[in-house]
Amino acid sequence: MKSFKVRLITGLMSAAVAAGSVSLPAMAAAEISEAAAEMSAETEQSGDIAEAGSSLLLSSVGTNAVSNVLGQDVIADTGKTNSVAVASSPETVSVRSEASEDGEIVGRMKANDVATVLEDDGGDWIRIKSGDVVGYVNREELVEGKAAEKLAELTKQTTATVMTASSTLNVRSGPGTDYDVITGLPAGTEIDVSGEEDGWIKVTLPEYGEGYISADYAEVGTGYPTAETAEEIEGREGDYAANLQNAKIETARAEKILESAQSLTEDSFVDEETALTVICAASDAVVAAEALLEEAQQEYDDNYMSGQAVVDYAMQFLGNPYVYGGTSLTHGCDCSGFTMGVFAHFGISLPHYDASQRSYGTNVGSLSNAQPGDLVCFYGHVGIYIGNNQIVHASTPRSGIKVSDLSYMGTIACIRRLV
Repeated sequence: MKSFKVRLITGLMSAAVAAGSVSLPAMAAAEISEAAAEMSAETEQSGDIAEAGSSLLLSSVGTNAVSNVLGQDVIADTGKTNSVAVASSPETVSVRSEASEDGEIVGRMKANDVATVLEDDGGDWIRIKSGDVVGYVNREELVEGKAAEKLAELTKQTTATVMTASSTLNVRSGPGTDYDVITGLPAGTEIDVSGEEDGWIKVTLPEYGEGYISADYAEVGTGYPTAETAEEIEGREGDYAANLQNAKIETARAEKILESAQSLTEDSFVDEETALTVICAASDAVVAAEALLEEAQQEYDDNYMSGQAVVDYAMQFLGNPYVYGGTSLTHGCDCSGFTMGVFAHFGISLPHYDASQRSYGTNVGSLSNAQPGDLVCFYGHVGIYIGNNQIVHASTPRSGIKVSDLSYMGTIACIRRLV
């Protein structure tokens, strides 16, 4: 079922057609009518009232703007270079080495990615530069003109990129190491910044709200979202945890941009045609981001989220030091800091206290039911089961992170399964 926001936009367009304020080609009008019928059926089931948006009716919307949203036409070419274009497609937009579908893919743009137009002869293909990517994009997959300029304004953001050399960077509840760890962010994660305080960057996380990361392990910059090179895309393959985290962040950004776009109808400095085009493009971006999130979640579940994957990851840190109160898998951690750091890499948040970790996941009963990746909790200690009656754990200051036989570990309080 379409979201209410998407259906509201569809309702506005169909209402404009019905009122005779917009003249469309037959094919475009037919598509709007079909969408309106689908919206009407959904309205009866959900109780949403399409007329609620009637006050936003754009009485002088031009043919080009509406038909562009439907994929029938595009905004008229201005013939200008160095202008702004913004990707607008339900799927990622391929940037090619030449003005043809046969051209090699040199990069990809996500919906809302911003580009500068380098060459435009008025044909189907435009040569653009977006970030480090230079190539050709089909005009049908772009928003241009005033709408592109306004949409680009909405996408501008201040972000922090995680640069830690260790597996994850702790996100804390406050600006300092005395605050609780909320979760961990994999290296390379780009997260929105909302402030900075005493060497700590205030960030916003889709699932956890506000948190703080150390400015020593992040690079902050302000700019527009841009395309990825083919090499960058290839480098991300197989990094399922980071890809999922980034997909969640991108979806939250797209939703925020759509909310800002919808307020343009109340801006007296933005004409109605531009406002509608921006709203529709921003709505498409939400749909595209949600599709990428679903794909990233599926890849994560299929390839990454397994008990053995947890074990394989944890075993990388054998021999690293034990530090009481520590949470760094490389520079030093205690027993609960070790399990917290390992599971944070898989997107699972645990508290930094062994007794509290006993309440997470599901109880598997006796040791005979244990599987690799299960959390083995003792009275005052915790580790990760690796099979064959053994655990990997942060043991003592003398032995650090090691593998131990359970027969030497004392009474087990419980065994919890988190994956």
